[in-house]
Amino acid sequence: MSDSNVFFPSGYSNSDQGNMCLGSIYNLYRQQRFLDATFTVGDETFKVHKIVMAVNSSYFMENFNDNDTDYDFPELADFDSNALSIIIRYFYTGNIDVDSDSIANVINLAEFLKVPALVEKLTGSD
Repeated sequence: MSDSNVFFPSGYSNSDQGNMCLGSIYNLYRQQRFLDATFTVGDETFKVHKIVMAVNSSYFMENFNDNDTDYDFPELADFDSNALSIIIRYFYTGNIDVDSDSIANVINLAEFLKVPALVEKLTGSD
């Protein structure tokens, strides 16, 4: 069947598409495929998809560009790499799993990265 014979009524919507897409992107992240940005925080190197980071964080939107793949963010050096791991997982899944020992570090980093929805969720101010 050619594409010209496919008909979708106006307003067709697949409500599962967004979740399927996000799940697929997270699987690519876990498989370390198509990653296009690398940066180090503390002694941990993070390889990520720029688009995922940029759409979730104004900080990354402002600091990533189209051409580079290796980034140096000295301003992140003082933050906890575990907090960043937690936030990255949140960016890819929409789920946040943080214990009481890490919550302050995650909130501080989320504020710095300009992720207000996450800060609001973690501080109970939503």
